[in-house]
Amino acid sequence: MTSYTSARPPPDLQAIRNLATAHKCVIAQRRRRNIAAEQHICAIQVMNSHCEDGVVSSVEIWTDGACKGNPGVGGWGVWLHSGEHRKELFGGEADTTNNRMELTAVIEGLRALTKPCTVTLHVDSTYVMNGITKWVAGWKRNGWRTSAKAPVKNADLWRALDDEVARHQITWKWVKGHSGDPGNERADELANRGVEQVRATLR
Repeated sequence: MTSYTSARPPPDLQAIRNLATAHKCVIAQRRRRNIAAEQHICAIQVMNSHCEDGVVSSVEIWTDGACKGNPGVGGWGVWLHSGEHRKELFGGEADTTNNRMELTAVIEGLRALTKPCTVTLHVDSTYVMNGITKWVAGWKRNGWRTSAKAPVKNADLWRALDDEVARHQITWKWVKGHSGDPGNERADELANRGVEQVRATLR
């Protein structure tokens, strides 16, 4: 009768142990793939959902508006960046103003985030930057009227933006337009694509 020491188990037991180890490795690999897939889906779906551990996604957004004539045919563009993932949005209107397109771009960028995020938002519009960081609180206190008691222009969009801003933690950054900032340049291209899209429907 053949005997085996504990240091070298019988072949059948060793094979079972090898299979068990291999099975654990397969399970671990599947878990890693599933986590990676979930993170990828999270990012593709506008890079916005809470992770299972409660950490909020971090997103950078660049926005821009364009208008050919003011008023005239306008477009808006949004470029979103989270980790390795990117997303582009654009649209336009047949009769609008540059300020309305600048506001619309920011609104649409934030609307694309279906859950709360930590957002760094880059804008090249002083109108949007000053409005959201300096003026909007006073407008709201005055019933959406200016300090001169006049109705706030584009109040419908400012209200919509105020609602979106309340959902996220946002750091606002002003960037000079057409100064070589890659995100701003891309948002500008998308805004002009929105203009061309509208023009195509008017021909």
